[in-house]
Amino acid sequence: MFPSPLRGLLPWRLSLPSSLSSREILTMTHRARTPAPRSVTLALLLGCLGLLLAACGGGEDETAEPRAAEDGVLRVVGQDDLRWDVEALTAPAGEVTFELICEDAVNHNIVIDELDEEVAECAPGETVTGSIELDPGTYTYVCTIPGHEATMRGELVVE
Repeated sequence: MFPSPLRGLLPWRLSLPSSLSSREILTMTHRARTPAPRSVTLALLLGCLGLLLAACGGGEDETAEPRAAEDGVLRVVGQDDLRWDVEALTAPAGEVTFELICEDAVNHNIVIDELDEEVAECAPGETVTGSIELDPGTYTYVCTIPGHEATMRGELVVE
């Protein structure tokens, strides 16, 4: 039916007149694989870009208000996905008390980065408290458990 080099290239149900030469068959299969014109490709790329931009914009500003101390305590949850439940805290100057709550699978700690002082550390499923004296200023609180520091950083503003 077809010359042996072409047998694996053509669909098994395709029936072509036996009068076609190998060159004509190769030309037909090559044309079937020819890419779309550049204008079509460009239009598709621009359409995808438009959808991507539409999906990213138009929302509310996702910057959350800083969490203030309740009853004199800053409550922070160390989540199992290695994130804090809040990334911005505020507290009055003086003794600042943290309540660190660890979810079920991972242990965490809270360290005031600028002072290199650990305030609290808890095991999975535990809740602990710790206090530290802080002057007015902006501090970074971080979990220094190996592998956590890159994603577990927050800002503490002491007024």
